[in-house]
Amino acid sequence: LFGPKYALLRPEFNKARKLRRETKRKVERLFVFYGGSDPHNLTGMTIKALSVPELAHLYVDIVIGENNTNSNQIQNLAESRGLTNLHIQVDDIAAIMAKADLALGSVGVNTWERICLGLPTLAIAFAENHDYVIKDLLKFNYINHLGDISNIDESCIMDKVSEIINDQSLLSEQVEKIKHLEIGDG
Repeated sequence: LFGPKYALLRPEFNKARKLRRETKRKVERLFVFYGGSDPHNLTGMTIKALSVPELAHLYVDIVIGENNTNSNQIQNLAESRGLTNLHIQVDDIAAIMAKADLALGSVGVNTWERICLGLPTLAIAFAENHDYVIKDLLKFNYINHLGDISNIDESCIMDKVSEIINDQSLLSEQVEKIKHLEIGDG
C-alpha cells in the first residue's frame, strides 16, 4: 500500500474535506503552519511578509506548537497585524485549514493533510526528508515551492504570495491536480 492515497490521516481530515467549500477565484484567507516547532521561525518571517500594505487585507490563521521557542514574538506580530488569528497547540487543525484559500507551510506530514483538503500550498523545504517529498510534488505541480530555507526571506514570501493572489490560474490548476491525489480515507 504505497502512495499518497494510503496516507494515514486522522478522520477529521476526511470529514473536513467533505465540508470544505470550493476554493474561490479570489484568495482571501491564508493558513500558515511550519510544523510544531518551526526551527527557523518561518512563522515570524511570514507574518512580517504578510503585514505589508499590499497583503494586509488577507485574513490569516496561524498555527504553532506549544513548544515553539518564538511564540512570544509570533504572538506580538500576530496581534499587531490585524485580521490574524493565532492558534497554539490545536486539537482540530483540519477545521482551521478548511477555511483557507491558500496555505504556507513546510513539506512535512501537513503536506498530505493540505492535499487531502484540496488546499493549494506555498511550501518551504528545511529538512532532508522534505527534499525527497518535494521532488515529486513539484514534478507534477501539486504544490508551489518557495525554495530552500537558505534562500527564504520576507521579500521572497511577500513576492510569491502577491504573485499567486494576482494570478488565480496558478491555484485553479493546482486544486484540480490535488483534489484526487489524497482523499483522506487511507
